Amino acid sequence: MTGEIDKGLRLLRNQGAEYRLDGIEREVRRRIEAGKAEAAGGQTWPMQLAVTCGSLLLGIFVAQLAGVSVMPEPPSSEVIVLSDDSAVAPSVILEGGI
Repeated sequence: MTGEIDKGLRLLRNQGAEYRLDGIEREVRRRIEAGKAEAAGGQTWPMQLAVTCGSLLLGIFVAQLAGVSVMPEPPSSEVIVLSDDSAVAPSVILEGGI
């Protein structure tokens, strides 16, 4: 790699000063912008929108298959009464539940 760079620099040195460098920065910027537009393929937002919507729909589908509700339901009173901590509740102790 270094040899190629040295070779290129030697070739440039031997070329002489006949090349004009007046608009080189403008030309480099033009090529960079053209490369960006070509790499992006024009407008990419339709593809990004399609991928986002597709992933949201896939997530909802997988959640429905797994039985996960979008909005979790609050625990019912039976779950609260039958939980592990209910044995030490004052009402259970008063009734002799322990």
